[in-house]
Amino acid sequence: MKTILHIPNNKSKLKQYISILRKNGGLVEFDNFIFDTYSLFHTTYKCDSSKCLKLKGKKYHGSCCTDYTVDIEPKERKKLEKFIKDNKAEFAAKYPWVLNEKVFKKDKSGIYLNHRKDGSCMLSVVKGKALLCLIDLISIKNGLKRTEYKPAVCYSWPLETIKVDKKIFVTTICGHNGYYLSQQTCALGCVSGKMDVVAAFSLAEQLEKYLGRKVVHKLIEVYAEKIKTEKKKKGE
Repeated sequence: MKTILHIPNNKSKLKQYISILRKNGGLVEFDNFIFDTYSLFHTTYKCDSSKCLKLKGKKYHGSCCTDYTVDIEPKERKKLEKFIKDNKAEFAAKYPWVLNEKVFKKDKSGIYLNHRKDGSCMLSVVKGKALLCLIDLISIKNGLKRTEYKPAVCYSWPLETIKVDKKIFVTTICGHNGYYLSQQTCALGCVSGKMDVVAAFSLAEQLEKYLGRKVVHKLIEVYAEKIKTEKKKKGE
């Protein structure tokens, strides 16, 4: 089982990718940020497990929640344990495996969310053709902030904010940049480019959480001006 680590582990490839984007006009830069406009505004992303979840025999596969493990920080584990405890009655009634099975596993590398025998994440449930996150379901139902409990590696996917030469490079993992950023996870269906929502809009909540609303609004304004200028040059 591979861990869904989507931070690039090869800085030379990352810099090569940024250089290609800059040469082809695929960047927006302001303050201390560098934005990959191709992955944010020209590539689609949508979390819809019904598009990727498959069942082979008695085991689910095909989605990031089945094919990858989720690494969590100790403080995230404490928050999840509190979440489970605070919603114990609901877990007991609807999702008893969360109370009866081992939710976390730990080894020399760190702490991870466990998978069930059917391949699904311990904190998920299969409904119809989709695999749904229990953190999301219960948070929405009970008026809780899912960002308080959902592991960062899940919540942020496929958004990346990476420090490069004292600046923050903002991109998303997708099919066209997998060679440079993440060859394993770029093949997942949600980042295949076949969804119907532009990444910058489907990830608006995440962008605002990590960068702040003012930065996101400025990004949209600067990008819109960039497109306007490019159209003028082309005589459109």
